Amino acid sequence: MREANTCDKCGSTVRLRSLAWLISDELFGLPMVFPDFPTIKSWTAIGMSDVKDFAKPLQEKFSYTNTYYHAPPVFDITKPDPQMECKFDFIISSEVLEHVPVPVEAAFDTLYRMLKPNGVLFLTVPYSLEATTIEHFPELHDFSVTALKDRWVLVNRTRDGRLQTFDDLVFHGGPGSTLEMRVFNESTLRRILSEAGFESIRIRGESYPEFGILPDNPWSLPIAARKGKRGLDSAGLTEIASAYADLKADFRVAETHIARMSEEYSTHAEWAERKIRELEAVITELHAWGQGIEKNSDEHAAHVGLLQAELVDLEARREQLNTEFEERTAWALTLRRENEELTKRCEAYANNTWLRIGRRLRLAK
Repeated sequence: MREANTCDKCGSTVRLRSLAWLISDELFGLPMVFPDFPTIKSWTAIGMSDVKDFAKPLQEKFSYTNTYYHAPPVFDITKPDPQMECKFDFIISSEVLEHVPVPVEAAFDTLYRMLKPNGVLFLTVPYSLEATTIEHFPELHDFSVTALKDRWVLVNRTRDGRLQTFDDLVFHGGPGSTLEMRVFNESTLRRILSEAGFESIRIRGESYPEFGILPDNPWSLPIAARKGKRGLDSAGLTEIASAYADLKADFRVAETHIARMSEEYSTHAEWAERKIRELEAVITELHAWGQGIEKNSDEHAAHVGLLQAELVDLEARREQLNTEFEERTAWALTLRRENEELTKRCEAYANNTWLRIGRRLRLAK
């Protein structure tokens, strides 16, 4: 049930990607990658040895702290700080609870107490579809794990004083690393979560090819367990509404700018067309006049010379007007490109995550 990495870029597993999708869908009702999440610093969250690709973007979006068992910031689920009760909007526990000593139910109770009234626990553990959970050390009490020659041994003294020795140990992450205490089954997980007080328990097994999520097996799937009703608290809703209002204001400014640019482009296009028509009329008239003069060249040779000189001047003026027209046309084309870029920006605004969330929250019409 240990899953192999299937992404060459980030080294993630299908289960981890499915967990990220579940977090997005459960928090916002939309499938989004972490960098596209809205920033809601009023939401407090905790991770339990989350991988770097989870921890970094979550720290940027929320008041999130990634904790560790053997390194700061330290968090031991078996010895919780009372000040953590009812503090977190969501908790991520990925591949942790299979390593917690018995009774594991106490860890689930602790996680429930740590969540706010509408908080949610995101959970992954290796589990089977067998009839029962397999507890490797059901009477674990006072124990230690020791390397003995070429193997590892767990020595336990039960509550009633009996001595137990186990040498068939399973470690995750290599020998002596993290000891597997149990193999859950799905029905036991559901029961423990329900008995801890979680109202909504959701196991995510659907495929989502866009995120590289194509589960091969119906076990060890990510779970979302919600303490109360699904919904945003007032602080989170305020942050989203404020960000949506800012985005809407930017969108309106862009629309105004596009309208103004379109009006200016139309004005200058009309001016350029008018100048072209005027110039063509003058040239046509001068050519007709010159042709008439040439018929009487013998009588009006001197006058023709003057007219030809004037025609040269007019041709020069024509070239000047052509140059000015080309400059105006280039400027008009620039305006058109800016108009097209702004139109694309408006389309991007229309598809922006903030607008989608705003529509979903009925902030937008």
